[in-house]
Amino acid sequence: MAWAQGFTPQVDSHTRVLILGSMPGIKSLKDEQYYAHARNAFWPIITALLDVEADAEYSQRLMMLNQCGVGLWDVYHRCYRPGSLDSNIDKKSSELNDFVSLLQRYKHIRWIFFNGKAAETAFVKQVMPHLVTSLSADVFSNLHFQGLPSTSPANAAMNVDTKKKHWMQIKQVLDANE
Repeated sequence: MAWAQGFTPQVDSHTRVLILGSMPGIKSLKDEQYYAHARNAFWPIITALLDVEADAEYSQRLMMLNQCGVGLWDVYHRCYRPGSLDSNIDKKSSELNDFVSLLQRYKHIRWIFFNGKAAETAFVKQVMPHLVTSLSADVFSNLHFQGLPSTSPANAAMNVDTKKKHWMQIKQVLDANE
């Protein structure tokens, strides 16, 4: 698979925190599930931090995540990428997701966390300029952005416990805004 098309945003009226990846990997696209690769640390970290059951069906985990105030999406809507590595994404042929519409509709989203440097860099370089010029000042000024270490197995330089310590920021944000 070289052309990849992402998923719809998993957000609802409870979403206060949006976690962004770059583009789902091959396993996730095949299974039609965010973070489906067995070695991806996303679900183990999230279930340790939030009230999400690790052994629940995927749809249930998404629902529990939404009930906690957390949504999922990706920076890219569609891109050319041989394999699953973010470094293989062809930025020239990529299409970005429509964050202006999403953030105008879900104005209660206050925090955007990036799952890895590739998502953060793509968002800052390619999406942020559109947000600055297209969102109202009151919506944009209420947004906070924070990078987190990638939960991908490709990020082997950091173990899961260390990643989890960084990801604890999401729980702290949610707890502070209850």
